[in-house]
Amino acid sequence: MKPLLIHTEASCGWGGQEIRTLTECCWFREQGYDVELIAPSDSQISKVAKEEQFIVHNRTLRKKTQLSDLTFCTKLFRKRNPLMVGTHSNIDTRVGLCAAKLVGVPNRFRYRHVSIPVRANFWNRFVYQKCATRIITTAEAIAVKLRADFNLPAEKAQCIATGIALPRQFPEREIARTDLCRELNLTENSRFLGQISVIRNWKGHNDVIAAFEQIYHKLPHHHLVFVGSDSGGGHLKKTAAATKCADRIHFLGHKPDPWPYFRSFDLNILASTSSEGIPQSGMQAMLAGTPFLGTTTGGIPEIITDLETGYPVPPNSPESLAKAITMILEDKAQTARTTEAALQWSQTHCLEDIMGQKIQKLLR
Repeated sequence: MKPLLIHTEASCGWGGQEIRTLTECCWFREQGYDVELIAPSDSQISKVAKEEQFIVHNRTLRKKTQLSDLTFCTKLFRKRNPLMVGTHSNIDTRVGLCAAKLVGVPNRFRYRHVSIPVRANFWNRFVYQKCATRIITTAEAIAVKLRADFNLPAEKAQCIATGIALPRQFPEREIARTDLCRELNLTENSRFLGQISVIRNWKGHNDVIAAFEQIYHKLPHHHLVFVGSDSGGGHLKKTAAATKCADRIHFLGHKPDPWPYFRSFDLNILASTSSEGIPQSGMQAMLAGTPFLGTTTGGIPEIITDLETGYPVPPNSPESLAKAITMILEDKAQTARTTEAALQWSQTHCLEDIMGQKIQKLLR
């Protein structure tokens, strides 16, 4: 009988957290585990997991349904006897970890994907100190804060960064660039800067636009491209439309395969202002051999050091972004050295096998 792992996810969106969860599910299934998911029926992770042939138990996972969801999880865990229950958002953590503790599931993992502080109130102390046997974070900065706020031993709260699943073959860089030129109906001498992330207010897209507006006249062939679904109601497009360089800013929406876009960019930017763990888009850029410019927010400094593996700049500073973009594009020799060092480092730290093996060692 295969060991069973059950993940819970209340979020209905589709971003780094949900991609990390599904990547982990796929990796463990490939290692011979059974993996199931509890998620709302209208969530993106439920839809994608079903397409990937996972068993998905659909539950509302909202505040008003916590009691019925707790009852469901308790019965399910008692019947299915999972080796591990892993929870990812607030509501499903309350329900899933409490049920797992009641039933006596041996491995009760609370995943923490973002660096937003957790209030040390009674309920959260109960969850982090009593219900969870492990807290797995996506950045060491998150783990350090949780250990301090909840008086946790180092072995209980630890960083296991998201592992990246590589494509079977990377697109040729020049082909990817010319394909993007055709997609945007641009001349084939066009070049690209980009940010690949969900459009949220803390991802810093406004700062990237402001930085590009400062320097676009120096970069006559460059366009700014945003790849990612928009959860901001279209406000960012209005901001871009009001700039002097509106015709050189493009929104492509969500792309299920981001690798051609990483390969088409001269520079990948992530201008987050808060909340980040170690971002997947940064690691993907490094693995794609694309220079990575990120802010000193959350776990980003854990993967880039100035001129060694990337280019860190302060958050909320379009001026710093503009200067860094200019320097990266102009100093081609230094950029090539940094990009190669980032590629070598990411190949030994950022792959899905590394993530999966670390988590597998924690299972008892």
